[in-house]
Amino acid sequence: MQNEIAIVGLTKTRLFEIIGEVGREIGYRKHCYPKWIESGRLNKHIAEKQMRNLTGAYEILRFIYTHGTQDIQLHLFKISS
Repeated sequence: MQNEIAIVGLTKTRLFEIIGEVGREIGYRKHCYPKWIESGRLNKHIAEKQMRNLTGAYEILRFIYTHGTQDIQLHLFKISS
């Protein structure tokens, strides 16, 4: 299990690629959302919520990439071991 993460056989390489895609999506939204909000195409509060959620997912994926899945629940819920 050296190069494998305990989520359905997901390899670190594949997870790295997924993190890159999510990072690009965040960059895209940071670029587009201000214009969409200004034009009325997107509600500011919805945009902020979506960015919080996407950024949160990105941080979770990065944590899993760095630390594996063993301690993810402790990290997510701030449970001291």
